[in-house]
Amino acid sequence: MNKDKQTIYPVSSAPSPVTGVRTEFVHEKTVRELEAEIEELAKTNESLRKELETDKLTGLNNLRGFGERIYEWFATKQQEDTQPLENDRRKYEKGAMIFIDLNGMKKMNDKLGYIATDNVIKEFSKLSKMVRKELDICCRYHGDEFVIYMPHADARLASQIIALKIKAILESSPIEVRDENGVIQQVDLSFAVGACQILDSPDDSTDRESVNLWIMKHLNESSILEKHAKKETANTIVVAYKTAEGEINIIPEDKLIERRDRIRKHADNAESK
Repeated sequence: MNKDKQTIYPVSSAPSPVTGVRTEFVHEKTVRELEAEIEELAKTNESLRKELETDKLTGLNNLRGFGERIYEWFATKQQEDTQPLENDRRKYEKGAMIFIDLNGMKKMNDKLGYIATDNVIKEFSKLSKMVRKELDICCRYHGDEFVIYMPHADARLASQIIALKIKAILESSPIEVRDENGVIQQVDLSFAVGACQILDSPDDSTDRESVNLWIMKHLNESSILEKHAKKETANTIVVAYKTAEGEINIIPEDKLIERRDRIRKHADNAESK
């Protein structure tokens, strides 16, 4: 078939609502022109979808995009699995929801101005991308709050590793912004982390509403743990997680550093043998 051949498409033969006269309307378009219009419409729809699912300030997923990426992850895992999800739930159950809340952003906003504060949030969002693994899904939740979903991760270990990685980057490359007077200011940034261990899966991982309810349940739990962490100590890096027995453990910055140093010492001793 010649795609450049013109084809006539009838549109309407209804009477005009104004004159009452029945008139035939036709569009004359080539198949190639129609295909180009369909392709352009698809691109527009994809662009709008990305805009709706992306946080404008940081470029991370917003909450809507976060839910969609997790829904897609479940869909992918089901396609890869030869067994129905209901018959093999354990593969999907273990994971961690990590909630990160920056400290002192209101004071920073009062001191440096909202433009500088927005720039701090943008710079911190880059760190959240740097410390995540390939499968992890990041989201800017509200204002100075970020969430990372880590499939198959241990919440206790993952939260401490993320906190220490971010701390190391901030120490080697501190965030600098310009205040309202144009003066460069180095920001002393700290944050609280709440880590929720996930031991279940959505009731129906093929249903978006079911997946979103599952996300919000664990997101809220990790948010509550983060608030426990922040209440324990202010203006330092602190991690809170819940044990299998339901006990909330809080690890302040000095304990995190002790654990990091013990691990390094153990690794150095192993290499020297």
